[in-house]
Amino acid sequence: MIKFNLVICFLFFTFSHLSSSQSLYENLANQINMKYEVLGDIEGNLERFLNYINKSENLYFEDGNLHIQEGTTLIFIGDSIDKGPGSIRILDTLNSLKKRYPNQYIQIAGNRDINKMRIPNELSDTAMEKAPRILGVNDEQERWLLYQEWLNGRVDNKPNRLKHILEKTMGAGKAFENRKHEMALLKEIDLNSITDQMVLDSFLDDFKINGRMRTYIKNSQMLYLTNDNTLAAHGFVGEENFGYIPFSKNERKKIPQNINELKTWIEQVNQNTHRLIKSWETELDNGNLKSDSEWMDLVRFQEPTGHTGKNPRSFIYGRYSDKNGNPQLPREEFLKNAKQAGLKRTIVGHTPTGDYPVILKDQKTGFQIALVDTSFSKDEAAQIIINDKGIKIKGSIDAIGEIITTGDPFIGLKTIDDSHVIGKEVNTGEYILHKVSTINDRPFTSSYEKVDSEKLISMLNELSCAQAFL
Repeated sequence: MIKFNLVICFLFFTFSHLSSSQSLYENLANQINMKYEVLGDIEGNLERFLNYINKSENLYFEDGNLHIQEGTTLIFIGDSIDKGPGSIRILDTLNSLKKRYPNQYIQIAGNRDINKMRIPNELSDTAMEKAPRILGVNDEQERWLLYQEWLNGRVDNKPNRLKHILEKTMGAGKAFENRKHEMALLKEIDLNSITDQMVLDSFLDDFKINGRMRTYIKNSQMLYLTNDNTLAAHGFVGEENFGYIPFSKNERKKIPQNINELKTWIEQVNQNTHRLIKSWETELDNGNLKSDSEWMDLVRFQEPTGHTGKNPRSFIYGRYSDKNGNPQLPREEFLKNAKQAGLKRTIVGHTPTGDYPVILKDQKTGFQIALVDTSFSKDEAAQIIINDKGIKIKGSIDAIGEIITTGDPFIGLKTIDDSHVIGKEVNTGEYILHKVSTINDRPFTSSYEKVDSEKLISMLNELSCAQAFL
């Protein structure tokens, strides 16, 4: 049976390469002329941010400002700051971009963005009298003990509270020192001249009227639908949350049945999100932020629930991955519903995929999931473009070389050892396999392998590669 399947795969492989150009040109007349560039999970890494822009044909700097070519829309998938010493400059660049290109720049809310809404409230004089918030620890005495252990003899003041918030509750242990380094660089003064109080004031200034973090959050939305019906979110859209409308009195889930219902659902989700952001701003301006206010529902939406480490109903925090971080398709129920509603693919960040983005493809429906969080990589950023020909990715991996991902029918398929076909090596044409696992207690560790088409076919499940061409 397997030998028969290999013959089928070879026949389809050959036929598809002969006929793909013809079918492409036949379909072009029916496509909407558009182009999207996709970037996400920069997390304060200015070098990777600039690397992406420098390689782009549609983005460019002029007179100190970032610009977008006419006919192109840039979608930023979220997570702008935290882990690198470029957060101030990245936020300023993106805020300026949104002001000058309101319709060509789309900004999706990430967990590392939304969780910053907590900072002004948790550094208030009232909050300083209580034990700091620690996710999953409800007992205040226990929180005090954990906090005192972390302080290790240091004084309990606002700069140290901020360090604790960033390190222990936001996964941003270096964010405070990164801000200090960036401030010294921008002020052109010695690092030792930047005090902890100055860093604290810089963070708090971000939340004043027209402050950089406040402006960034206000400009963000939860979901975005492209002209070719690609749905952009930060983390996950699947069977648990497709059609779910959060932040409403009667939270409900109604699965969209067509493209109009899909657009209505997205609009309702974004409207509710902006309503909570507006309520947060109102309390911020009035100086009466409360941890039990409605806007905290948005904060909780981007956090794991309880001790599970998961939040499958969240478009921000959910993941397309197994417990080891290896990418996986959502259940068949969602794939069928998404296709019926008119969706072609989802594109998300949040789940690290090593040095190069990953596409997953369902063999039955052709539905795609594009995972584009390469925050665990070095300073290289892969180019991601969606246009009338589909999705195209181009980048490099040190141990592999230059890689390109296009409409090749093998792209996105899973092998019998749970690896995924992510692209082809530019010079040799070999296929690149990617797998994520936990190694030495480090999750989201990627490994890569190059194989030719014959070996790849032998690694696929029976008729799966033949189905890829149907």
